[in-house]
Amino acid sequence: MRIAKIINLKQSLKYLYHNFVPETVKVSLSTYLDSLPKHRLRASNAIRTENYYQACIKELKNKKKDGVKNNQYLHEAFKKHLVRSNLVDEQWWVDYIKLLKLPKGSKFHNSNQSLINRIENSNFDSLEYFEVLDIYALSLRHCLFELGYHLRKKSIEIALGYSTSLKKNERWKFKAKLSALLETNNFSKFDKIFPIFEDKNNQEKYLLGYLRNIFSGKNYPLFLNSVSKIDYKKNQEFRKFVENKKIVIVGPSPTDNKDGYKIDKADIVIRTNYIKGDPIIKGSRVDISYFNLETTEHIIENGFSKWPAGISWIVARTLGQVESIFKRLTVDEIKIEHLNGRSLERVDKALFYGSLTAVQNIVVDLLRYNPKEIFLYHFDIMLSKERINGYYPKINNKNDFRLKMIKSFPGHDPVINFQIMKSFWKQDFIKGDQRFEEVMKMDTKDYMKNMQKVYYLDNSFEIN
Repeated sequence: MRIAKIINLKQSLKYLYHNFVPETVKVSLSTYLDSLPKHRLRASNAIRTENYYQACIKELKNKKKDGVKNNQYLHEAFKKHLVRSNLVDEQWWVDYIKLLKLPKGSKFHNSNQSLINRIENSNFDSLEYFEVLDIYALSLRHCLFELGYHLRKKSIEIALGYSTSLKKNERWKFKAKLSALLETNNFSKFDKIFPIFEDKNNQEKYLLGYLRNIFSGKNYPLFLNSVSKIDYKKNQEFRKFVENKKIVIVGPSPTDNKDGYKIDKADIVIRTNYIKGDPIIKGSRVDISYFNLETTEHIIENGFSKWPAGISWIVARTLGQVESIFKRLTVDEIKIEHLNGRSLERVDKALFYGSLTAVQNIVVDLLRYNPKEIFLYHFDIMLSKERINGYYPKINNKNDFRLKMIKSFPGHDPVINFQIMKSFWKQDFIKGDQRFEEVMKMDTKDYMKNMQKVYYLDNSFEIN
């Protein structure tokens, strides 16, 4: 009886921690427990990248001033976040800064290709994997996706080279190696070393096991259940709602395809942020709405706009956010008796880098509950620079949205988001419309080249 009470208490504490503890507190705890977060989480990825970006502006403004060395500001910014950028060949950095002002054309192409070719002999191997990832993040911020692809590939190589015989404070190297093995589909090596990976509360181990299942399409027995270890009542109810159903997920990208009739024929229609758009194009139904953090915060402050009838479930990042949405619905005198709510179980901690965007999180979430079919309309994995009206309530024009997307790329790593979707697609977990199929037929390198075509503008790196 006493053991049962202890187990129940432990489960309750996990539940409260996962759903109600603020992210800032979680970061502080991680910083205390692991030596890598002590280095990396003093500032978020977005803050670090923006610091490097502003340092590049200083380099371009001050490159001719006396007493200022080449790349001094940039190296100071990297050093602040414990990235040893100075170990990389200095000429590589000089040419990187020069590239930022080149318009599209032969000079840009040649300079960009030269930087790519010189990664192997510019001493990147002397860095830790996460140091190279910060340089990758800066490249994404500059819309240099092709160069970024090769930098990220180098980071993967470094992580794969880590030994499994590590000191306790180097556990992060083991985790990086496991994540890199999954990305490169080296499942036999992963299975061999995974059992010796130490994880005090088994959270990362469970998520790594689940991520292996996603990449391989096969059930991995250790630390993997069809739903989470603590199968909360709401998860059980959600399973009953979606299991063996034909599900359509409708994306927010603008299109002229009149898919509304086909969308409305599905057993279940899912949208993000409850926004529907033109019913002839996007359909008129919404049974489940997944909410991102930005829209949740806007709703809490400003209330709802055109709340659609028929929603049965709302899903947000945490139960705290779900409760806030319910409270605002009540304030706006919208009936909630028929509504259910639950939170996501995210796999971000198991990824090699970055976090998943909305549709990837939705598919990962749904696959735990055995739907019959998942079909995607109007998704091209960030290759569209626009969204339907009202999807982002604080954004009023195309340029603002483009800038928002560019700033998000260092956190929402385009490579892992593409690879996750391609893995789902190759294993027939998901299907999609013609545009989605076209994107899925790309390889990762070509996808990143296409991202660069979409987001990189001539002289886009302006000095104000």
